[in-house]
Amino acid sequence: MDTIPRKRLGEILVESGRITEAQLKEAMACQTPRKRLGTVLQEMGLVSEQEVVDTLSAQLGIPSLSLETFLIDPDVVELIPESLARRHSAIALFLVGDELTVAMSDPSDIVAQDELRRASGRRIQCVVAPPSAINRALDDYYSLGHSLQDVIRSFEGEAQGGPEEAMPVVRLVNRILFQAVKLGASDIHFEPREKDYRVRFRIDGVLQEILRPPVHLSAAITSRLKILASLDISEKRLPQDGRFSLTVGHRDIDLRLSSLPTAFGEKVVLRILYKSSLLMGVDQLGLSPQEKGDFHYLLGVPYGLVLVTGPTGSGKTTTLYAMLQYLNSTDRNIVTVEDPVEYQFNDINQMQVNPRVDLTFSRGLRAILRQDPDIIMVGEIRDDETAMIAIRAALTGHLVLSTVHTNDAVNSVGRLIDMGVKPYLLASSLVGVIAQRLVRRVCEECVRYKTPDSDVLKRWEIEPMLIEKWAEPKGCKACNRTGYKGRRAIFEILRVDESIREMILQSESSVAIRKAARSKGLSSLRASGIRLVSQGITTMEEVARVTAFVEGE
Repeated sequence: MDTIPRKRLGEILVESGRITEAQLKEAMACQTPRKRLGTVLQEMGLVSEQEVVDTLSAQLGIPSLSLETFLIDPDVVELIPESLARRHSAIALFLVGDELTVAMSDPSDIVAQDELRRASGRRIQCVVAPPSAINRALDDYYSLGHSLQDVIRSFEGEAQGGPEEAMPVVRLVNRILFQAVKLGASDIHFEPREKDYRVRFRIDGVLQEILRPPVHLSAAITSRLKILASLDISEKRLPQDGRFSLTVGHRDIDLRLSSLPTAFGEKVVLRILYKSSLLMGVDQLGLSPQEKGDFHYLLGVPYGLVLVTGPTGSGKTTTLYAMLQYLNSTDRNIVTVEDPVEYQFNDINQMQVNPRVDLTFSRGLRAILRQDPDIIMVGEIRDDETAMIAIRAALTGHLVLSTVHTNDAVNSVGRLIDMGVKPYLLASSLVGVIAQRLVRRVCEECVRYKTPDSDVLKRWEIEPMLIEKWAEPKGCKACNRTGYKGRRAIFEILRVDESIREMILQSESSVAIRKAARSKGLSSLRASGIRLVSQGITTMEEVARVTAFVEGE
C-alpha cells in the first residue's frame, strides 16, 4: 500500500491556515462516531466541503475527483462491504491489476485505509472526493443489484406516471452506460415504440437489442439523458443535440446526444467516443506491405490534398489522427479544424467547429491559412466553399488532409467535381485517396478453424494455396454470442499519378479511372478484406456484408 503523510484532517487544515487550533478543539468536542470532523467544521461554517477536498488534495499530494461524471463498475464497488464503505465514507472506483483505487472523503485516515485493504484483499490507492458525492454514489451503487435486469425488476409494480424523483432512473441510466462501454458499443439507441421501449447497442457496427425497460420509464430516461447533456427537458417537439463527458474506470469517454421526436415519444441516440482508441500509429492500422508503401508515399509529399473516405463509423478519424501523429514534428506547424475535437494532441493546434457563432469548416480553414501552417487537417469537406479553400491551400504549398463521404476512392473525384471544383484544379492538387471500411474480427475466445468449402473459394476467386486459416465464428459470452469481437480496417488506396491526373483533367468517368488504377495495382476494398479472411482474422460473409454496395466490387 502506498504511504502518505500520517496527518489527520484537522492537523492539515490548521497547518494550511484554514482553521485555528482553538476552532479545531471546539470541532473535535462536537465530533461523534457518526459525525466526521469535516462535517462538523462545515456545520460550524468554518470551511466548505470543497475547501476540505482542495486542502487534502494539495497537502497529501493526491488527486481529487468529481464523481458526478464518473461511471463505476458495480462489480468493483462490491469489493468493499457497504457497511465499511459508509463508515469510512469511501467507494471503490476501479481495479487495475491488484491495485484498487478508492475515493475517500478523508484519505489521511490510515486506519480506514488498512480496513479497506483487508476487506478487499487489494492494495489501496486513494483519491479524495466530497463526502456528499460519495454518499450519493453509495446510495446509487449499493441499493440495487449490479445487473441491468436487477435494475429493471426494481421498477416492477410502480404506477405509471409516478413522480420522476421517486424512481431510481439515475441508476438505470448509469447501468446502461456502463454496460455499453464494457461491451465496446459505439452507439446506444433509446427507442420508444407503441407498446414497449427498447434499448439497443451498436457493437462492432451491428445493432443488438440489449433490454426492454418498462415503457412508462421512457420520458424519465430521456429527461435524465438530457440533463446530462445540459439540454432543455421541457422541449419535446424539436430535435436537440448535446454532448457530455464521463469517466468509466480509468477511461475518459465523450458522448454526443441526439434526440428526435417520433410518433411514440422522443428517440435518443448516444454516440460514444473512446478517446484512447482514437490514437494509434500508422503501423497499428493493419496495413499490408503494399498499402503501407502507398500510405508513406502519400504522407511524404510536401504539399497537396490527401483524402480519407468512407461512411460514418468507418474509422476515418482514427486514420486521420494516425497520419497527424506520423507527421507531427517540432519543425512543422500543424493546425486542424474538427467537429468535434475527439482527441487532443499536445503539439498540434486544434480548432473545434462552433455553428452557434458561425465558426464553420470553411471559416475556420480560412483563418488557419493566416496562421502560417505547414499541414492542415479539415475534419470533413461538406460543401463547395470548404472544398475550394482546401484545394487552394493544397495548391499554395500546404499538405491538406481531410475526409469526404463516398463509397470508394475513385468516386471522391466525382464528388469534389460535383461540389464545384474545376477538374484542372483537382488534377493539380489531389495526391491520393484512402477509402476504408471496418470489418468485424472473429472472437479469439470461441473461433474455430476449418477447411474452406471449394465452392466458396471458387465463388470469391480465392486461391486455395493462399489460405493460412479459415475462421468459423461460433459465439460465446465474451463476444455477446455474436462470434465477433473487435474490428479491423480494410483499405483501398488510390495514388494519383500523371495518367490519373490526365484522366481527371479530361473529365473521364469513374469507371475509366478505376480501370486504369486497377491496371496499375490498385487493390480494392474487397481484395483487402479477402487478405484478412485468408489469415483467419475475419470471415468472407463479413467482408461481403461490408463491401456489398461498393462500386466495382
